[in-house]
Amino acid sequence: MKKSQRRWIPAIGYALAIGFVNNLIVAPFTGQSLVDWNPLITALGILLAISGARDYLTKNKVGEIPKIVSDKGWKRKWIPLTGWAIFGGFVVNCVLAPYINLTPNDWPQLNSALTVMLGISGARDIGLMPQQIPVQPAES
Repeated sequence: MKKSQRRWIPAIGYALAIGFVNNLIVAPFTGQSLVDWNPLITALGILLAISGARDYLTKNKVGEIPKIVSDKGWKRKWIPLTGWAIFGGFVVNCVLAPYINLTPNDWPQLNSALTVMLGISGARDIGLMPQQIPVQPAES
């Protein structure tokens, strides 16, 4: 399969990242319309969960973590972009909103996005860790 046939997957990730940037960083300052939170967070969870499950299920096929093997590079940049947008949302709420007149982000939505991002990313990282073989103490 050609690489270009799957570029739509990270493209969706970038679209979601832009939605988070809009909601958490742009909208508090401009009053810009929000992307509907529930579908945005649900789509993030689906994309991260399926992507993480695929990485986990394919990691033993080639002996290395898929990120290194499949040359995903730019394809995964949307994940940290989304994380930085969530960080920006916390900066808006905790650092800027108390001091300047702007609309803070909705706390339950901000916390939901953080939970999805950390929960699924953490589970993926744990699933991709090399298995540790217990060391038996040496007999004297």
